[in-house]
Amino acid sequence: MAHQELKDTSLTRILFICHGNICRSPMAEFIMKDLVAKAGLSELYHIESAATSTEEIGNGVYPPARRLLERAGIDCSAKRSRQVRKSDFLTYDYLVLMDGRNIRNMGRMFGAEVIEGMMRPESDGEPGAVSLLSRWSDRKPFSGSDIADPWYTGDFDLTWNEISEGCSAMLAKLEKRKKYRMLIQEVKALTEGDDDIISAMANTAAAIQSRFGFLWTGFYRVKGDKLVLGPFQGPVACTRIDYGKGVCGTAWKEARTIVVPDVEEFPGHIRCSSEAVSEIVVPVKDGSGTVTAVLDIDSREAGTFTSQDAYNLEIVAGLTAVKAESEPGRAAAED
Repeated sequence: MAHQELKDTSLTRILFICHGNICRSPMAEFIMKDLVAKAGLSELYHIESAATSTEEIGNGVYPPARRLLERAGIDCSAKRSRQVRKSDFLTYDYLVLMDGRNIRNMGRMFGAEVIEGMMRPESDGEPGAVSLLSRWSDRKPFSGSDIADPWYTGDFDLTWNEISEGCSAMLAKLEKRKKYRMLIQEVKALTEGDDDIISAMANTAAAIQSRFGFLWTGFYRVKGDKLVLGPFQGPVACTRIDYGKGVCGTAWKEARTIVVPDVEEFPGHIRCSSEAVSEIVVPVKDGSGTVTAVLDIDSREAGTFTSQDAYNLEIVAGLTAVKAESEPGRAAAED
């Protein structure tokens, strides 16, 4: 029977904020709008920008910033500066600030405790309702730093590059968050009422692969002192992995999720495919906490997986785990 993949059609609202709303935040607004349009997602995003101060209210985008946008084929001629409002906290899902000064000003305007509370990360470890734009990037030392203010530095190209990096990272993580939200709902629906572990694993692997298109997605099941290949999507794979060996065997032994940005740097990595560059392995545990299988995913690109993936895939593995059959394994035998 054909399965209908779930789609997230909800509208995501983003408000970029800087001091005057004539340089950085309008650059972020229009750069993000351009990225969203090129991705074919314009109907799913509403994006604007605002100021913490009243100094430039009603003014257009500062000429050097406007010229950079025009050079990229982006028209911002209708944009006028406006100040952030209390109602924006209800209107927008994400309020994205450029630097620490903006945070302090927002704290004075709306209460420091309110802003600090809203800056707490989401459950997946990524930024929440209020954040610095750079926080969306994983690149150190850029992540969490201030976006350079070209009003003072005069370097609009640097600011353009920093904002572009932040917006690209933010869009990628927001889209990944949506994908995982839908994936979790889908796996729950696919496995509900299915009392066969092979069937549940097969559909789970297919659902992950359908949404993300990784190099390899599949399960290894605990059989005695080895992991044995289970349902998977992708090229042919290793059929047996010893306890404590490679990424999968280590995740089984240590009963924890392991994220590997570059497999060449993982001691004892077992190369089942020459195309695999990064990897994540998530243990599947039964009700007693015993590992009964592992979910293994390989990517062709370095650094594909982060704490965001780990958090969501642990939920997915948990949905599969409730179907796990009780089978004797090394961990159980050693207790």
